[in-house]
Amino acid sequence: RLLIEEAEIEGLRAARARLSRAGFRRVRLPAADLHGASLEGTQWEACDLALGNLSGAALDGAVLEEVRLSDAALGSASLCGAVLEELTLEKARAPASRWMEARCAKTDFSGALLRGASFHQASLLECLFGRADLAEALFYRAALRFCRFPETQAAGARFSEATLQYCQFSGARLDGARFSGADLRGSSFLRCAMPECDLRGT
Repeated sequence: RLLIEEAEIEGLRAARARLSRAGFRRVRLPAADLHGASLEGTQWEACDLALGNLSGAALDGAVLEEVRLSDAALGSASLCGAVLEELTLEKARAPASRWMEARCAKTDFSGALLRGASFHQASLLECLFGRADLAEALFYRAALRFCRFPETQAAGARFSEATLQYCQFSGARLDGARFSGADLRGSSFLRCAMPECDLRGT
């Protein structure tokens, strides 16, 4: 199993590389090109992938702890079943990305482009989506606890049958969002725009 520790690799070009189950600890990979790479089951600890290109990369089952992905490209990337803790995804571009059944804690998605992303049956704890674009995102049967959505753009987002406990929506755009059958215990909606929002069965 490949293991890279305490390294800085500038200008890495590893598009479509096969690095499944590799380990990375305290590695800086600024602006790395990993688009389409096979990264299933990899482990990342205290790494910096800011400005990296991981579009279409497969990170299914990966473990990422304290990883910086600010301004990274993650369009159509797959993180199904991944374990994510204390990630920074500020202004990341991840449209149509897949996070199904991922476990995500204390992650910052502020300003991220997550239009059409799928969080189906994912577990999210204490995550921040400030000013993120979640238009048409799917949270069907996801479990969200203590997550915050200040000024989030979530028109058409689908939270049907999801658990949203003690979540805070403030100044969010929720036009046509669907919360049908969702558990909203302890959650709050302050100064939100909610035309045609579906709250049946909540």
